[in-house]
Amino acid sequence: MFNTESKILCVIPARGGSKGLKNKNILPLAGKPLIGYTIEAALESKLIGRITVSTDEQKIATIAARYGVTVIRRPKQFAMIRRLLSWRCGMRLIILKQKKVLLLKL
Repeated sequence: MFNTESKILCVIPARGGSKGLKNKNILPLAGKPLIGYTIEAALESKLIGRITVSTDEQKIATIAARYGVTVIRRPKQFAMIRRLLSWRCGMRLIILKQKKVLLLKL
């Protein structure tokens, strides 16, 4: 299980749109949505203290909430691939200022 004493924050970005496979993050794979595997891997980590899913899609937000992680709804305008990187960088700075947590890019 994840480490409640750790100050490491895991941010999982999950766009609603996809160029290749529509709604891939919520499509079932062996009985659970694809994003479920990513969230479960983070939950099983002994290094991570907090997990947040960042998404522009309500269905992804609902699924992530079922796993008990924090959900941040980002504006649709930042869901496009070329804008997502700038949003992520800005979000990291906001989190660093407000929460004073250590962020690792894995």
